[in-house]
Order: sequence, then structure tokens, then C-alpha cells
Amino acid sequence: MTKRAAVAVVELPATAVEAEIQRAWRVAEGDACVALGLTVEEQQEALKLWLADAAIRADATERLRAWSALRAVVERDKLTLTDEGWTRFFETFAPALGQSAAFLRAEVDKDPKTKGELEELAFRMQVVDHVMGRVALTFT
Repeated sequence: MTKRAAVAVVELPATAVEAEIQRAWRVAEGDACVALGLTVEEQQEALKLWLADAAIRADATERLRAWSALRAVVERDKLTLTDEGWTRFFETFAPALGQSAAFLRAEVDKDPKTKGELEELAFRMQVVDHVMGRVALTFT
């Protein structure tokens, strides 16, 4: 995916990179900050550290470039999340959570916001599988 991202000709506005950093920060630290009772100002300071970090910006930029390249494949091949892809997602991650895939899927179906976020992850996983299934490796 790194190679695909490197060759993708994509114009990424700074706002897109910042939105990706904010999304990653929210997942990694946002909920914990709220749970710890940090003020909005303290949370903003924590986020500002992420936004100013060159390595985090580079990582976010690479993720966006890679996904942009994958989106081109999605459009070309007219991919959508299949039932098989959704099932595979749960079968992959449920054991790590100590749950069955069926139980986890039923729980996710109860929360539309969580379901939407996880469907996006499942779709990305399916797209990566689609691309990797067409990769031919040769050893020299």
C-alpha cells in the first residue's frame, strides 16, 4: 500500500490531513481525555500536539494517499461491501475481543453510528484484500 500511495497523484489539502489527524487522535486519545475529565482546553492542547507533530502529519498524509489510490480501484471495479466482507470482518476481530462473530455483529447492529464506522473499516479491509488478491509476487 505504501508503494501505491507513493505513486498516487493526489492533491491533499491541509484541511484533509488535519481532519485525518483529528480522527486518529479522537480514536487514540479523545475518549480517554473525556474519561479523565480533561477540560476542553486541555483536550485542544493535546490535539494541537498531534497536529504539530511532523511524523504524525506524514503518517496521516500517507494513509490518505493510500486510501485515495484504493478509492480509484473501488470506482474502477465498482466495489461495495459484501455480506462476505462484513462477515469476514467480524470473524477476524471477534476472537481478539473474546466474543463470537455472531454476538459481536448483533451488538454492533444495535448502534447505527458504530455500525457505520465499522462498515467503513470492513469495506477498507475488503478493498485491501481485493487489491492484494491481484498482486503477483516474484522472487529474484
